[in-house]
Amino acid sequence: SLINFKGMSYWHLDQVNIQPFLNQTQERLLEHVNLNVPKCVDDEKIKQLGPTEFFFDVAVGLAGHKGLHLDHLAQKTKEMTEMQIRLVKDLAENESWDFFMTVMIGSDRLQHMAWRHFDPTHRRFIPDSPHKNTLKEYYIYLDGKLGEILSLLDKDTTVIVASDHGMVKQEGKININYWLMEKRYLFLTEDFKQEIEANKKLGKKTRLKYEGIDMDKTIAYGGGAYNARILINRKKVGDKYDTIIHDLTKGLLEIKDDQGKKLKNEVFRSEEIYNHSSNPECPDLTVFFDELRWASNPDFGEESLYSWESAMGADSAGHSKEGCFVISGPTILGRGNIGIIDIRQVAPTILNLLNLPIPVDITIKPLELKEVTSSARR
Repeated sequence: SLINFKGMSYWHLDQVNIQPFLNQTQERLLEHVNLNVPKCVDDEKIKQLGPTEFFFDVAVGLAGHKGLHLDHLAQKTKEMTEMQIRLVKDLAENESWDFFMTVMIGSDRLQHMAWRHFDPTHRRFIPDSPHKNTLKEYYIYLDGKLGEILSLLDKDTTVIVASDHGMVKQEGKININYWLMEKRYLFLTEDFKQEIEANKKLGKKTRLKYEGIDMDKTIAYGGGAYNARILINRKKVGDKYDTIIHDLTKGLLEIKDDQGKKLKNEVFRSEEIYNHSSNPECPDLTVFFDELRWASNPDFGEESLYSWESAMGADSAGHSKEGCFVISGPTILGRGNIGIIDIRQVAPTILNLLNLPIPVDITIKPLELKEVTSSARR
Protein backbone atom coordinates (compact mmCIF):
# COMPACT_ATOMS: atom_id res chain seq x y z
CA SER A 1 0.00 0.00 0.00
CA LEU A 2 3.02 2.29 -0.10
CA ILE A 3 4.66 4.27 -2.85
CA ASN A 4 8.41 3.91 -2.44
CA PHE A 5 10.92 6.29 -3.91
CA LYS A 6 14.46 4.94 -3.79
CA GLY A 7 13.82 2.92 -0.67
CA MET A 8 11.72 5.45 1.25
CA SER A 9 7.96 5.36 1.70
CA TYR A 10 6.15 8.65 1.21
CA TRP A 11 2.56 8.05 0.17
CA HIS A 12 -0.07 5.57 1.28
CA LEU A 13 -1.88 4.32 -1.83
CA ASP A 14 -5.17 3.93 0.00
CA GLN A 15 -5.03 7.65 0.79
CA VAL A 16 -4.30 8.86 -2.73
CA ASN A 17 -7.89 8.95 -4.00
CA ILE A 18 -10.50 6.24 -4.27
CA GLN A 19 -12.62 8.09 -6.82
CA PRO A 20 -12.38 6.00 -10.01
CA PHE A 21 -11.75 8.95 -12.29
CA LEU A 22 -8.83 10.15 -10.16
CA ASN A 23 -7.28 6.80 -9.33
CA GLN A 24 -3.58 6.33 -9.88
CA THR A 25 -2.09 2.86 -9.98
CA GLN A 26 1.16 2.25 -8.13
CA GLU A 27 2.92 1.81 -11.47
CA ARG A 28 1.71 5.19 -12.77
CA LEU A 29 2.69 7.00 -9.57
CA LEU A 30 6.14 5.40 -9.55
CA GLU A 31 6.60 6.27 -13.22
CA HIS A 32 5.61 9.87 -12.50
CA VAL A 33 7.99 10.15 -9.54
CA ASN A 34 10.92 8.54 -11.35
CA LEU A 35 10.45 10.67 -14.47
CA ASN A 36 10.29 13.93 -12.56
CA VAL A 37 13.00 13.54 -9.92
CA PRO A 38 16.52 14.36 -11.17
CA LYS A 39 18.98 11.48 -11.07
CA CYS A 40 21.33 13.54 -8.89
CA VAL A 41 18.72 13.47 -6.09
CA ASP A 42 19.40 10.18 -4.36
CA ASP A 43 18.30 8.50 -1.17
CA GLU A 44 21.26 9.70 0.90
CA LYS A 45 20.96 13.32 -0.24
CA ILE A 46 17.37 13.53 0.99
CA LYS A 47 18.15 11.72 4.27
CA GLN A 48 20.84 14.32 5.06
CA LEU A 49 18.29 17.14 4.85
CA GLY A 50 16.11 16.02 7.75
CA PRO A 51 12.98 13.92 8.48
CA THR A 52 12.13 12.17 5.22
CA GLU A 53 8.51 11.53 6.21
CA PHE A 54 7.61 15.15 5.52
CA PHE A 55 10.17 16.19 2.95
CA PHE A 56 7.57 16.31 0.14
CA ASP A 57 4.59 17.34 2.27
CA VAL A 58 3.82 18.24 5.87
CA ALA A 59 1.87 15.01 6.44
CA VAL A 60 1.71 11.59 4.81
CA GLY A 61 -1.41 10.94 2.75
CA LEU A 62 -3.83 13.01 0.73
CA ALA A 63 -4.83 16.19 2.61
CA GLY A 64 -3.04 14.98 5.75
CA HIS A 65 -2.34 18.63 6.63
CA LYS A 66 -6.02 19.08 7.49
CA GLY A 67 -5.61 16.83 10.50
CA LEU A 68 -2.82 18.89 12.06
CA HIS A 69 -3.29 21.57 14.71
CA LEU A 70 -2.27 24.93 13.25
CA ASP A 71 0.64 25.28 15.72
CA HIS A 72 2.04 21.96 14.52
CA LEU A 73 1.22 22.67 10.87
CA ALA A 74 3.06 26.02 10.92
CA GLN A 75 6.11 24.44 12.52
CA LYS A 76 6.22 21.46 10.14
CA THR A 77 5.60 23.69 7.12
CA LYS A 78 8.66 25.78 7.92
CA GLU A 79 10.79 22.68 8.63
CA MET A 80 9.66 21.11 5.35
CA THR A 81 10.32 24.29 3.38
CA GLU A 82 13.76 24.64 4.97
CA MET A 83 14.69 21.14 3.77
CA GLN A 84 13.36 21.83 0.30
CA ILE A 85 15.22 25.15 0.04
CA ARG A 86 18.46 23.54 1.18
CA LEU A 87 18.12 20.95 -1.58
CA VAL A 88 17.31 23.62 -4.18
CA LYS A 89 20.39 25.67 -3.18
CA ASP A 90 22.59 22.56 -3.23
CA LEU A 91 21.41 21.61 -6.72
CA ALA A 92 21.63 25.20 -8.00
CA GLU A 93 25.23 25.51 -6.81
CA ASN A 94 26.58 22.06 -7.65
CA GLU A 95 24.76 20.97 -10.80
CA SER A 96 24.50 22.45 -14.30
CA TRP A 97 20.97 23.21 -15.49
CA ASP A 98 19.24 24.34 -18.68
CA PHE A 99 15.89 24.25 -16.87
CA PHE A 100 15.25 23.95 -13.14
CA MET A 101 11.83 23.80 -11.47
CA THR A 102 10.75 23.25 -7.89
CA VAL A 103 7.45 23.40 -5.99
CA MET A 104 7.01 25.09 -2.61
CA ILE A 105 3.80 23.55 -1.28
CA GLY A 106 3.93 25.20 2.15
CA SER A 107 1.98 28.32 1.16
CA ASP A 108 -0.88 26.13 -0.08
CA ARG A 109 -1.05 24.15 3.15
CA LEU A 110 -1.04 27.24 5.38
CA GLN A 111 -3.56 29.19 3.31
CA HIS A 112 -6.04 26.32 3.44
CA MET A 113 -5.88 26.19 7.21
CA ALA A 114 -4.97 29.70 8.42
CA TRP A 115 -7.29 31.93 6.37
CA ARG A 116 -10.00 32.41 8.98
CA HIS A 117 -7.39 33.45 11.52
CA PHE A 118 -6.64 36.74 9.70
CA ASP A 119 -9.64 37.53 7.45
CA PRO A 120 -12.38 39.44 9.37
CA THR A 121 -14.83 38.86 6.48
CA HIS A 122 -14.63 35.07 6.95
CA ARG A 123 -17.84 33.68 8.44
CA ARG A 124 -15.78 31.58 10.87
CA PHE A 125 -13.26 34.33 11.64
CA ILE A 126 -11.31 33.94 14.89
CA PRO A 127 -10.74 37.42 16.41
CA ASP A 128 -7.35 38.05 18.01
CA SER A 129 -6.12 34.63 16.94
CA PRO A 130 -2.51 33.85 17.91
CA HIS A 131 -2.14 32.80 14.27
CA LYS A 132 -3.36 36.02 12.68
CA ASN A 133 0.15 36.65 11.27
CA THR A 134 1.16 33.04 10.61
CA LEU A 135 0.61 33.19 6.85
CA LYS A 136 2.14 36.67 6.48
CA GLU A 137 5.22 35.60 8.43
CA TYR A 138 5.61 32.50 6.23
CA TYR A 139 5.49 34.60 3.06
CA ILE A 140 8.12 36.98 4.49
CA TYR A 141 10.28 33.95 5.31
CA LEU A 142 9.72 32.44 1.85
CA ASP A 143 10.52 35.74 0.15
CA GLY A 144 13.85 35.82 2.00
CA LYS A 145 14.61 32.28 0.83
CA LEU A 146 13.81 33.27 -2.74
CA GLY A 147 16.36 36.05 -2.37
CA GLU A 148 18.96 33.51 -1.23
CA ILE A 149 18.28 31.36 -4.29
CA LEU A 150 18.44 34.35 -6.65
CA SER A 151 21.83 35.29 -5.22
CA LEU A 152 23.20 31.95 -6.47
CA LEU A 153 22.08 32.44 -10.07
CA ASP A 154 24.07 34.11 -12.83
CA LYS A 155 22.89 37.24 -14.66
CA ASP A 156 21.79 35.22 -17.71
CA THR A 157 19.14 33.28 -15.78
CA THR A 158 15.44 33.93 -16.37
CA VAL A 159 13.32 33.38 -13.25
CA ILE A 160 9.60 32.60 -13.08
CA VAL A 161 7.54 32.60 -9.88
CA ALA A 162 4.13 31.11 -10.58
CA SER A 163 1.23 29.22 -9.03
CA ASP A 164 -1.26 26.87 -10.66
CA HIS A 165 -4.16 28.37 -8.70
CA GLY A 166 -5.00 31.14 -6.27
CA MET A 167 -6.81 30.99 -2.94
CA VAL A 168 -10.15 32.34 -1.73
CA LYS A 169 -11.91 32.20 1.63
CA GLN A 170 -14.21 29.20 1.91
CA GLU A 171 -17.77 29.90 3.02
CA GLY A 172 -18.63 26.22 3.35
CA LYS A 173 -19.07 22.99 1.41
CA ILE A 174 -21.88 21.75 -0.82
CA ASN A 175 -22.47 18.05 -0.15
CA ILE A 176 -22.72 17.11 -3.79
CA ASN A 177 -23.66 13.45 -3.34
CA TYR A 178 -26.31 14.36 -0.77
CA TRP A 179 -27.86 16.59 -3.46
CA LEU A 180 -27.61 13.85 -6.11
CA MET A 181 -29.30 11.38 -3.77
CA GLU A 182 -32.05 13.88 -2.90
CA LYS A 183 -32.71 14.39 -6.62
CA ARG A 184 -32.65 10.59 -7.16
CA TYR A 185 -29.65 10.60 -9.46
CA LEU A 186 -27.50 8.58 -7.04
CA PHE A 187 -28.28 5.31 -5.26
CA LEU A 188 -26.04 3.42 -2.84
CA THR A 189 -25.72 -0.28 -2.09
CA GLU A 190 -27.27 -1.55 1.14
CA ASP A 191 -23.85 -2.54 2.50
CA PHE A 192 -22.49 0.96 1.93
CA LYS A 193 -25.54 2.53 3.57
CA GLN A 194 -24.92 0.41 6.66
CA GLU A 195 -21.25 1.43 6.67
CA ILE A 196 -22.23 5.11 6.51
CA GLU A 197 -24.69 4.72 9.40
CA ALA A 198 -22.15 2.84 11.51
CA ASN A 199 -19.58 5.59 10.93
CA LYS A 200 -22.12 8.28 11.82
CA LYS A 201 -22.68 6.65 15.22
CA LEU A 202 -18.92 6.92 15.76
CA GLY A 203 -18.96 10.58 14.71
CA LYS A 204 -17.10 9.78 11.49
CA LYS A 205 -17.78 10.72 7.89
CA THR A 206 -17.48 8.20 5.07
CA ARG A 207 -15.56 8.75 1.86
CA LEU A 208 -17.12 7.87 -1.47
CA LYS A 209 -16.11 4.53 -2.88
CA TYR A 210 -17.07 3.16 -6.27
CA GLU A 211 -18.12 -0.22 -4.90
CA GLY A 212 -20.68 1.55 -2.71
CA ILE A 213 -22.58 2.91 -5.71
CA ASP A 214 -25.54 0.90 -7.02
CA MET A 215 -24.74 1.28 -10.72
CA ASP A 216 -27.92 -0.54 -11.76
CA LYS A 217 -29.95 2.42 -10.45
CA THR A 218 -27.50 5.34 -10.42
CA ILE A 219 -27.59 8.03 -13.12
CA ALA A 220 -24.81 10.27 -11.76
CA TYR A 221 -22.36 10.52 -8.87
CA GLY A 222 -19.96 13.21 -7.76
CA GLY A 223 -16.44 13.81 -6.54
CA GLY A 224 -14.01 16.68 -6.31
CA ALA A 225 -12.72 18.82 -3.46
CA TYR A 226 -12.96 22.47 -4.43
CA ASN A 227 -14.88 22.05 -7.66
CA ALA A 228 -17.51 19.34 -8.00
CA ARG A 229 -16.98 16.69 -10.67
CA ILE A 230 -20.08 14.87 -11.87
CA LEU A 231 -19.83 11.55 -13.69
CA ILE A 232 -22.76 10.20 -15.68
CA ASN A 233 -23.49 6.46 -15.76
CA ARG A 234 -23.67 6.29 -19.55
CA LYS A 235 -24.77 2.65 -19.57
CA LYS A 236 -27.81 3.63 -17.54
CA VAL A 237 -28.80 6.84 -19.35
CA GLY A 238 -28.19 5.70 -22.95
CA ASP A 239 -29.63 8.14 -25.48
CA LYS A 240 -30.97 10.38 -22.68
CA TYR A 241 -27.46 11.67 -21.98
CA ASP A 242 -28.02 15.22 -23.29
CA THR A 243 -31.33 15.50 -21.42
CA ILE A 244 -29.67 14.37 -18.19
CA ILE A 245 -26.84 16.87 -18.71
CA HIS A 246 -29.36 19.66 -19.28
CA ASP A 247 -31.41 18.80 -16.20
CA LEU A 248 -28.36 18.40 -13.97
CA THR A 249 -26.92 21.71 -15.15
CA LYS A 250 -30.20 23.52 -14.48
CA GLY A 251 -30.46 22.05 -10.97
CA LEU A 252 -26.82 22.73 -10.07
CA LEU A 253 -27.05 26.35 -11.18
CA GLU A 254 -30.03 26.83 -8.85
CA ILE A 255 -28.27 25.63 -5.67
CA LYS A 256 -28.28 28.41 -3.04
CA ASP A 257 -26.27 28.84 0.15
CA ASP A 258 -27.39 27.78 3.62
CA GLN A 259 -29.11 31.16 4.13
CA GLY A 260 -31.06 30.96 0.90
CA LYS A 261 -28.87 33.44 -0.98
CA LYS A 262 -28.25 32.99 -4.68
CA LEU A 263 -24.76 31.72 -5.56
CA LYS A 264 -22.75 32.56 -8.67
CA ASN A 265 -22.50 28.96 -9.82
CA GLU A 266 -20.87 27.83 -13.06
CA VAL A 267 -21.28 24.45 -14.76
CA PHE A 268 -18.97 23.26 -17.55
CA ARG A 269 -19.48 20.32 -19.89
CA SER A 270 -16.39 18.16 -20.43
CA GLU A 271 -15.99 19.21 -24.06
CA GLU A 272 -15.88 22.87 -22.99
CA ILE A 273 -12.77 22.48 -20.85
CA TYR A 274 -10.95 19.29 -21.88
CA ASN A 275 -9.05 18.64 -25.10
CA HIS A 276 -9.79 14.92 -24.87
CA SER A 277 -13.21 14.92 -23.26
CA SER A 278 -13.90 11.27 -24.17
CA ASN A 279 -11.19 10.13 -21.75
CA PRO A 280 -12.95 8.17 -18.98
CA GLU A 281 -11.10 10.21 -16.31
CA CYS A 282 -12.85 13.40 -17.48
CA PRO A 283 -15.96 14.30 -15.47
CA ASP A 284 -19.05 14.94 -17.57
CA LEU A 285 -19.72 18.15 -15.64
CA THR A 286 -17.44 20.38 -13.57
CA VAL A 287 -19.09 22.78 -11.11
CA PHE A 288 -17.76 25.95 -9.49
CA PHE A 289 -20.02 26.91 -6.60
CA ASP A 290 -20.11 30.69 -6.08
CA GLU A 291 -16.84 31.24 -7.95
CA LEU A 292 -15.25 28.57 -5.71
CA ARG A 293 -16.11 30.34 -2.45
CA TRP A 294 -18.20 27.24 -1.71
CA ALA A 295 -16.35 23.94 -2.10
CA SER A 296 -17.64 20.50 -3.06
CA ASN A 297 -17.83 17.71 -0.47
CA PRO A 298 -18.38 14.23 -1.97
CA ASP A 299 -18.37 12.43 1.40
CA PHE A 300 -21.29 10.91 3.30
CA GLY A 301 -22.57 11.32 6.83
CA GLU A 302 -24.14 14.79 6.66
CA GLU A 303 -27.79 15.47 7.37
CA SER A 304 -28.19 18.39 4.94
CA LEU A 305 -26.81 19.94 1.78
CA TYR A 306 -24.21 22.00 3.67
CA SER A 307 -21.14 21.17 5.74
CA TRP A 308 -17.93 22.78 6.98
CA GLU A 309 -15.62 19.79 6.81
CA SER A 310 -15.17 16.59 4.83
CA ALA A 311 -13.91 13.18 5.89
CA MET A 312 -10.42 14.58 5.27
CA GLY A 313 -10.93 17.49 7.68
CA ALA A 314 -11.83 21.18 7.60
CA ASP A 315 -10.15 24.03 5.78
CA SER A 316 -11.02 27.70 5.71
CA ALA A 317 -9.86 28.58 2.19
CA GLY A 318 -10.07 26.88 -1.18
CA HIS A 319 -8.63 27.18 -4.64
CA SER A 320 -9.54 30.14 -6.82
CA LYS A 321 -9.18 30.66 -10.56
CA GLU A 322 -6.46 33.30 -10.60
CA GLY A 323 -2.95 32.38 -9.50
CA CYS A 324 0.21 34.42 -10.00
CA PHE A 325 2.82 34.67 -12.75
CA VAL A 326 5.96 36.77 -12.37
CA ILE A 327 8.86 36.60 -14.84
CA SER A 328 12.18 38.43 -14.91
CA GLY A 329 15.37 37.98 -16.91
CA PRO A 330 17.94 39.64 -19.15
CA THR A 331 15.81 39.27 -22.29
CA ILE A 332 12.43 39.95 -20.69
CA LEU A 333 10.65 43.22 -21.37
CA GLY A 334 9.84 45.18 -18.22
CA ARG A 335 6.13 45.56 -18.91
CA GLY A 336 4.77 45.75 -15.40
CA ASN A 337 1.31 44.24 -14.91
CA ILE A 338 0.46 42.30 -18.08
CA GLY A 339 -3.05 41.43 -16.92
CA ILE A 340 -4.68 38.00 -16.97
CA ILE A 341 -2.83 35.24 -18.81
CA ASP A 342 -3.85 31.67 -19.60
CA ILE A 343 -1.99 29.06 -17.56
CA ARG A 344 -1.54 27.05 -20.77
CA GLN A 345 0.68 29.82 -22.12
CA VAL A 346 3.38 29.12 -19.55
CA ALA A 347 4.74 25.91 -21.15
CA PRO A 348 5.18 27.33 -24.69
CA THR A 349 6.66 30.50 -23.16
CA ILE A 350 9.34 28.44 -21.39
CA LEU A 351 10.05 26.49 -24.58
CA ASN A 352 10.45 29.78 -26.43
CA LEU A 353 12.93 31.05 -23.85
CA LEU A 354 14.93 27.83 -24.24
CA ASN A 355 14.83 28.19 -28.05
CA LEU A 356 13.12 24.82 -28.28
CA PRO A 357 10.38 23.92 -30.79
CA ILE A 358 6.80 24.03 -29.52
CA PRO A 359 5.00 20.69 -30.14
CA VAL A 360 2.18 20.86 -32.69
CA ASP A 361 -0.42 19.78 -30.12
CA ILE A 362 0.25 22.94 -28.09
CA THR A 363 -1.93 25.31 -30.05
CA ILE A 364 -2.08 28.21 -27.58
CA LYS A 365 0.36 31.05 -28.22
CA PRO A 366 3.28 31.80 -25.87
CA LEU A 367 3.53 35.13 -24.10
CA GLU A 368 5.35 37.85 -26.06
CA LEU A 369 7.85 38.85 -23.40
CA LYS A 370 11.29 38.84 -25.00
CA GLU A 371 13.06 42.00 -26.03
CA VAL A 372 13.55 42.42 -29.77
CA THR A 373 17.20 43.12 -30.59
CA SER A 374 18.21 45.68 -33.21
CA SER A 375 19.44 42.93 -35.55
CA ALA A 376 16.12 41.11 -35.17
CA ARG A 377 14.26 44.34 -35.95
CA ARG A 378 16.19 44.67 -39.20
